[in-house]
Amino acid sequence: MKPRGIYFLNWNSHKCFIADFPQKSQLIEFLEDENFKGYYGSSPGAEDMKEFQSLGKVKIEMALRAWYNDSRFLIHFILTTGIFLLSFYFLSYIIRDPLPLVDEIVLSLVLALLGWYRLNNQDLQSEKVLLKKQGLIQALDRIPFEKSPFLVQVELYLEKLSTMKIEEIDRMLEEGATPLFFNTFKDETVDFRKALDCYFSRSRKKRFFSKKSVTAETVLDLKELKVLKKQLNSFVINR
Repeated sequence: MKPRGIYFLNWNSHKCFIADFPQKSQLIEFLEDENFKGYYGSSPGAEDMKEFQSLGKVKIEMALRAWYNDSRFLIHFILTTGIFLLSFYFLSYIIRDPLPLVDEIVLSLVLALLGWYRLNNQDLQSEKVLLKKQGLIQALDRIPFEKSPFLVQVELYLEKLSTMKIEEIDRMLEEGATPLFFNTFKDETVDFRKALDCYFSRSRKKRFFSKKSVTAETVLDLKELKVLKKQLNSFVINR
């Protein structure tokens, strides 16, 4: 299986990690198989990598929660159903009230939901989960990063785009022009385009940034990345 790419971009005053990460519990499989590889044009600093690892740990927590809850869904469902039925029985026959059924159903549902929440969270600190978490974090730390001639060209191109006027960019896009290095690095271009699509399509909270990068609220306004994405899509469609 081909490793998924993690790309570090650094141009002008902007920095960001663009990663083709699978969703939730699938991330565990990819990390355990060490199926990621990092690339950069300008080498990320210690602070950049520290922030990447910190945010990666958040994704691992989410993946572990999804993995554990999926594996225990049937047991949790049965236990939660039992909580509802016991609560309903207790409230119906032990405690009398002027509104039969209504109060019992509402309170039983509340107790069942609380039970579901408790069951889904209590065992995340178990030894099994903690050991798995430790292994995943170590796998995250072992992701290799190497200098990529393709990303060197991408960063230079982003810097060029940042100096161009809107009229020039619009004319270039209308003509369907794409950078020459796309043809030189065809495979890298296709892989990077996929990661960039994920980067734009996912919610702001799930994107990876270094502390010194632009904020999640402004990154989508960067004309350079928007233009690059359009040209990547055009290149892949027309190749």
